[in-house]
Amino acid sequence: IYSKLILACDGKFSDLRQKFNINTIEKNYKQTAIVFNIKHKKPHNNCAWEKFYPGGPLAVLPLNSQNQSTIVWIVKNSHLKAYLGLSNKDFSNQLSQKISHELGEIESISKKFTYSLRLIESEIFYSKKLILAGDSSCAIHPIAGQGFNLAISSIKILRDLIKKNYLN
Repeated sequence: IYSKLILACDGKFSDLRQKFNINTIEKNYKQTAIVFNIKHKKPHNNCAWEKFYPGGPLAVLPLNSQNQSTIVWIVKNSHLKAYLGLSNKDFSNQLSQKISHELGEIESISKKFTYSLRLIESEIFYSKKLILAGDSSCAIHPIAGQGFNLAISSIKILRDLIKKNYLN
């Protein structure tokens, strides 16, 4: 493939970043995200929200159905096994307490997916014809969706640079 410019938008474990031998700085947050879907009695009214706890934040993200949401529950690694070892009923009770029963009675409707949280930041954001964008350049803690906001901001900057340097 021949190109004037290559955009690496392939995530925090970017193959393109590795192919161009761009080093990263990493920091382990010592937290894990538990992600799963729930069904709840009260409607979410298309509202996402996040609560902050000493062990990590807990986000409630609305799905298409007014009575279903995705949960992103961040816990300390040292507590992960205890949470995952709970029965479904006890886990739901813990979650209900964390979200203050704001959605009414809840029930988990999917498997729990977990992923370890860590910062992965590229030492440089470009090399030759390659520009890193989004999580390929810097993957941060998912708190409050800031990684998405940073990606949108970097896309705007990139758009302006392309207009200025390639389209004139």
